[in-house]
Amino acid sequence: MGDGYGGTVVVGRRTDLDFLSGVLRNLDRGSGVTIRLRGEAGTGKTTLLDWMAKQTSGAVIRLTGSESDAELAYSGLASLMKALRKLHVEVPAQHAQVLTDAIGCGSTQGQLTVGGATLAAIAAAGEHAPLLLLIDDAQWVDEPSCVALAFALRRLPDEPVVTVISERAGMASAFRNAGFESIELKGLDVDDAIAMLGANTQRAVAQRCVDATQGNPLALNELARLLDTDQLSGTSPLPDDLPVGNQLIRSFVHRINALDQGAQQALAIVAAAFDTAAFDIHGAVDDSPVGRANLAAGEAAGIISVSDEAIQLTHSLLRTAIREFLQILGALRSADCSEPDQPIEHVGEARREWGATDAHDVGITEVGDDTMGEELRDRASGIRMVDSQVAASTLRVSWARRQ
Repeated sequence: MGDGYGGTVVVGRRTDLDFLSGVLRNLDRGSGVTIRLRGEAGTGKTTLLDWMAKQTSGAVIRLTGSESDAELAYSGLASLMKALRKLHVEVPAQHAQVLTDAIGCGSTQGQLTVGGATLAAIAAAGEHAPLLLLIDDAQWVDEPSCVALAFALRRLPDEPVVTVISERAGMASAFRNAGFESIELKGLDVDDAIAMLGANTQRAVAQRCVDATQGNPLALNELARLLDTDQLSGTSPLPDDLPVGNQLIRSFVHRINALDQGAQQALAIVAAAFDTAAFDIHGAVDDSPVGRANLAAGEAAGIISVSDEAIQLTHSLLRTAIREFLQILGALRSADCSEPDQPIEHVGEARREWGATDAHDVGITEVGDDTMGEELRDRASGIRMVDSQVAASTLRVSWARRQ
């Protein structure tokens, strides 16, 4: 079943949607609640947050954790304060100063003081307008920000502030002991899989896809892109290596590899950006040799979504795929540098910015097989994705996002 109301299509999840609709009704009653939404990568947590954002007439603040910023203390609170400024929320001056000090140089005030200031800031937003606070990929929000947010959110039941925290299952959570109610997202069933794969999909084929992917919506969506009509209808056999688990990352890398150089460079900039605001992304692209036209190719490939307000990856796993693509090309060029005038020294800087390992530790088999390695090796001689200009653009975005 596809639920398309609110402008976001959700396949299945009827029980979850009903529960989240009830959660949103707290805003109408002037009360608050915090919910943790947990599931494996690709189970649809971000899609459900998208859906919730479309259901409320109140203010919406959305924070998204980033693996590369997980060690930057108070980077999450920096995003919160930026969002509050955009909403013209007047945070009491004393508390605003505490948060500004924490963001600028780490706090010397202690966790209670920062937590209290965070509470005052979110409460001020709730007084300004009923607030829906969405925290996506919370497993990658820095721990000091999570501690402050948990402190604040436990003390907001009487304020019109509804918070939904999405977290990847199996990863440590700073919110685990906060006492918030949790929803555990499970895989989709066969009927929902058919809705994703296409109405002409044979039920036995859909069942095999569900068994292989454990009903993971992201993996099923990738299968819908890769399998042809005959395979879905059961006329032709399915491939042995369906893109699930680590193979899903490999499939994404293949998709990135199929794009031309300019589109790949544009994806690198989008993946590096701290803020998804279209204005910021366009500014970074304009300040590079890429050009805005290359964003369209990434959108056509289903890797990024582009709107007047935001430009972002369609799933956080794609950031991992882009990083691994950069790693592979960097490793290949480090191992076989046939063009000594190329500024290889910048490659290490770019990889470190992504939190990647050294090129000599990156094996081609990390994301694929020998065929995958040969394909990229052939392509590496002609591509210039990991060159000084792109590395400079990526690093420039990363520097700007910290200001």
